[in-house]
Amino acid sequence: MTIEVKISDPHNFEKAMRIFKKACQKDGFMMEIKERRYYSKPSDKKRFKGKVYFLIDGKGNSTTGHFMSLVKAHNLGTIIGEELGSNQFCTAGQTLCRLKNTKLVISVANNTHVSTATKLTDERGILPDFFVTQSIDDYLKKVDAVKNYTLKLIRK
Repeated sequence: MTIEVKISDPHNFEKAMRIFKKACQKDGFMMEIKERRYYSKPSDKKRFKGKVYFLIDGKGNSTTGHFMSLVKAHNLGTIIGEELGSNQFCTAGQTLCRLKNTKLVISVANNTHVSTATKLTDERGILPDFFVTQSIDDYLKKVDAVKNYTLKLIRK
């Protein structure tokens, strides 16, 4: 919608404002502004209200730990699996270093980010709500024990 106000005297700002307000009212612009004043986002209306399950194992590192710490702290869903390989600390911007004697290459973080999940322990990875491990037999038989446990939980 475009509203154009033309005035002959550029110094008469008050007159221009009155004309502008009348034009807005005539076009229904002010009514539309009032209707949108209490606008609720579509994401609020369509927000998922079901249960959420997170399947984890010991291989999750850095960003995974950061994310899962927030899931745990804010109770965003049920965590199933093994203790995660990381916690609420997330490192970034690694510098690679070669050790002088062993010649091993290690990475050292330049930055550390900590999530707001400050009540979680620093000494452990993120712990699941339901501890389920994948055995070697399950792996060889191509059985996903964690997924199967989760599906049973969902069906309850």
